[in-house]
Amino acid sequence: MRRLFVSLFFIFALFLVPAMAEEKPVVFTTGEVGVKKIIEGDDPHPREEFRVMRVRVNPDTLEPIGEPEYILVNEVDGGAFPSITLTEPGRYLYRISEVDLQKATWTCSKAIYYQEEIIEEVVNEKAQATDYQHHGTIWNEDFTEKSGYVEFTNIYHAPGPVDSRLTFQKMILGTPEEEETLVFELSGRISLKEEGETPVLIEGNGAGEYELPEFHYDKAGKYVMYLKEIPGTLEGCKYSDEVFTIEDDVFPNNETGMLEVTRTIRNKNGQTVDSAVFVNSWLKETPAPEKTPEPKPVPAGCPEGTQWNEEVKSCVAMKLVPNTGAIIEGEFDLTSMFSLFLFLALAYLTR
Repeated sequence: MRRLFVSLFFIFALFLVPAMAEEKPVVFTTGEVGVKKIIEGDDPHPREEFRVMRVRVNPDTLEPIGEPEYILVNEVDGGAFPSITLTEPGRYLYRISEVDLQKATWTCSKAIYYQEEIIEEVVNEKAQATDYQHHGTIWNEDFTEKSGYVEFTNIYHAPGPVDSRLTFQKMILGTPEEEETLVFELSGRISLKEEGETPVLIEGNGAGEYELPEFHYDKAGKYVMYLKEIPGTLEGCKYSDEVFTIEDDVFPNNETGMLEVTRTIRNKNGQTVDSAVFVNSWLKETPAPEKTPEPKPVPAGCPEGTQWNEEVKSCVAMKLVPNTGAIIEGEFDLTSMFSLFLFLALAYLTR
């Protein structure tokens, strides 16, 4: 009985051990894939981040299967794709390539790499068990060269320069007694096509449109300038105290590969305006002409015993001087009556 039990135990163990070995789980973790970025071309160049894509492909057709994953890399820090955990035997193939920035100033690397991961069965006939082995390789596009990492090179082309012009207006209220040369000053971060003294002075005569020297930008950035009028010496003229801030935002156009300018103009109160306008006022006042007194209206008729007198613009009384036959006239007021009384008294005394 004891011999039978031992025999059955060995027979059971002989079949059980291979079965347990076959149920060993398949778990392999790949290493990270380092990505190196190299920049060539014009210098200095801006620090740019590039997107690199990894996607699983069919080993036979190289057509994508599954969803891609992306990482951001730059020339300083580089980057790396994370490890992958595989749980089934087979050949796994991943394509790694760069995503075009869609910027005219940058070329896109055309390099393509393949990450190959192979998990194969290894049968141990002696132990009547199956084991697994893992092999990982980074290939170039035609699978002729191996590499420990992937590398992408981009070429930077500096954007072409841009020229810009700016005009402003001068207004004069009133009429100056004499002509004067007006002077305006431009200061700040100026980039002129023909470099000269800073600040720049602009001169002209009278009202109208003035033009600043042409701006020439060959580098992106923000340029802030200030435009004002320098007061003159003409007496009686109130000169403009306005100061305009001109902000030119210079940036590359990714479609054309050229620089562009966005301009903002603000007055001294910080308000955005469409254009710069300076206003001078002539303060001397022209004396008003003397007014001629309006004539008194002539009445339709004077009362009986009176007559119209043009000098005093009034009706005056007509009196007959006794014993003389003379007629005198006077205004209808107390003063005229008193004068008449004195005249009559003198005439009486001298008769």
